[in-house]
Amino acid sequence: MSSHTPAVARIVLVGASGHLAREILDTLAERDIPVIRLVALDSQARIGREVSYGDDDVLKISGHETFDFRASDRVVLATEPRDASAVASRAMRVGALVIDLSGHFRRDPSVPLVVAGVNPSNVDRAEKKGVIAAPSPVALMVSKVLAPLHDRFGLVRVVASTYESTSGAGREGMDELFRQTRGIYVNEPPASSREIFPKQIAFNVIPQVGSFSDMGATEAEDEAAAGLARMLPGTAVHVNCARVAAFVGAAAYINIQCESPVSEQAVREILRESDSVSVVDHRVEEGYVTPAETSGEEPVFVSRLRGDISVENGLSFWCVADALRQEATNVVDILALVDRLDEQG
Repeated sequence: MSSHTPAVARIVLVGASGHLAREILDTLAERDIPVIRLVALDSQARIGREVSYGDDDVLKISGHETFDFRASDRVVLATEPRDASAVASRAMRVGALVIDLSGHFRRDPSVPLVVAGVNPSNVDRAEKKGVIAAPSPVALMVSKVLAPLHDRFGLVRVVASTYESTSGAGREGMDELFRQTRGIYVNEPPASSREIFPKQIAFNVIPQVGSFSDMGATEAEDEAAAGLARMLPGTAVHVNCARVAAFVGAAAYINIQCESPVSEQAVREILRESDSVSVVDHRVEEGYVTPAETSGEEPVFVSRLRGDISVENGLSFWCVADALRQEATNVVDILALVDRLDEQG
């Protein structure tokens, strides 16, 4: 984004007690974006809790069930999909712009799907629709890398295999990994503390993220594939998702096939021009980035670039990012884009 600091108006953050909402608050504070009014909302069970905002401010959580949205300009939904529809309807009814991170609107083709650094022009459509959807964390991360390659080489096919940390399941998922890991060392069976994940997560990899569809894909796989297909028009996309025993970060191995010849050097040069991607690709031990190293970092890191000789014009690479940070920065960038449009009239 540019150095211009927008005067973002009255913001309501729904789901304020969650990890993602806290990351959004941290990002707003770090960028020192002036906010006229910032309200924290959550479910009735969390009313009265407090969340930090910046170095000195504390926001007290109110209930979204009874909140009056008439004094709100932007409503960010960092809540569960089951709560998103009702909250969004109430906010849109009084003219507030909704930015949905819950996934509720993600598959609706009439709702603009926006990654600020990839398709910012889609924000224009939101003024009429009243809602913007953010892609899944995997689609968000991968699209930042693939979009400039699609523009240059024309992507024909993308296969993404993801390795997603427990932070994607919220605080409860991270807690379950911690409890099971600790329990194994004191001879407690992992099944005794299994509530969030379908199988033991400690010291394990689970080939399931989300519920299964009739076609055999999981919810996360369908969402990521659909999101990438919208961000990369004309590209066939297949996604495999696995949950791994890590607390933070998301990673993916990506295989691409292009319309025109593609080289490792050309890809490195294109990606190094991107503000949202960092290429760390040295063919020695430690010459790559892992999820544990991405905590708090804004870029998507790309490593292990190499040709894929199994297809014509093929390439593969490894990419990692702090998934929560990716979502938070995308929201803040979208807020800035919307505010600039308002300033321009």
